[in-house]
Amino acid sequence: MVGRHVLGVEIGVRVPVPELSDMYFLYIIWSNKFKRSYVGVTNNLKKRLLQHNNGESKSTVAWRPWTLIYKEKYQNLSDARQREWFLKCTPSGGKLKRKIIQKFLNDRDGGHKMA
Repeated sequence: MVGRHVLGVEIGVRVPVPELSDMYFLYIIWSNKFKRSYVGVTNNLKKRLLQHNNGESKSTVAWRPWTLIYKEKYQNLSDARQREWFLKCTPSGGKLKRKIIQKFLNDRDGGHKMA
């Protein structure tokens, strides 16, 4: 369909609108095969986990498959990114991340410690 111009604006042309979410998620995924974790942020958790497991993320392609083990919801991207930075880049964030992973492994395995 060819649009027509009204007051300098083209009318009748469809413009794709990206899917937006009003929530953002900080997430931790775990590769049991390689005993490795990854922390990320997304506004579509289901789609992002599929991308990780389908090899569509350079950062995680070598350690598939991945399991979602933890998530936090945020109202805005800035807060989610700040939390991601905390978990990835600070000693206390790294300690918290290890506790989250250990809790997942304990719950899953009935109390065995992480190697």
